[in-house]
Amino acid sequence: MFGFSFMKLLVLAAIITAVWYGFKMMTRISEDRKDRVEGRKKPSGSPTTEDMIACPECGTFVAANSAARCERANCPY
Repeated sequence: MFGFSFMKLLVLAAIITAVWYGFKMMTRISEDRKDRVEGRKKPSGSPTTEDMIACPECGTFVAANSAARCERANCPY
C-alpha cells in the first residue's frame, strides 16, 4: 500500500520541481510589478564592453570611445 516504486518517486520529484519553479516565477512576477509601480528600472542583462587602444606616448591602454587624458603633457587623448 505504501510501497516506494521508482515511478512514484519520479512523479513526486516532478511535482516538487513544478511547485518550486512556480513559486520562483510568482515571486519574479510580483517583484516586476512592484518595480513598475515604484518606477524603478532593472539593470541591463549584460554589461557592455569597450574596445581598448594603446596610448602611443605612454603605452597605457585606454577606452577608445571615452579616452581620458593621462598625466603626460603630450598625451594625444
